[in-house]
Amino acid sequence: MSWQRRGASIWINGEVRASGAVIANAAEVTAVVHALAKTPHAADAIATALIERKVREKCDG
Repeated sequence: MSWQRRGASIWINGEVRASGAVIANAAEVTAVVHALAKTPHAADAIATALIERKVREKCDG
């Protein structure tokens, strides 16, 4: 997998069977996640949730 872009988001991920890693940047927030023994795309989902939570925190205060 290579660096990908969608709008202002940039990320790279890699998965092998039940493990994955992702570096994602969106809304001026970067998340680095490594997941072992998880379902496919778990690292992506975790990184997305972390970025969304940080963006909400920025908006709230």
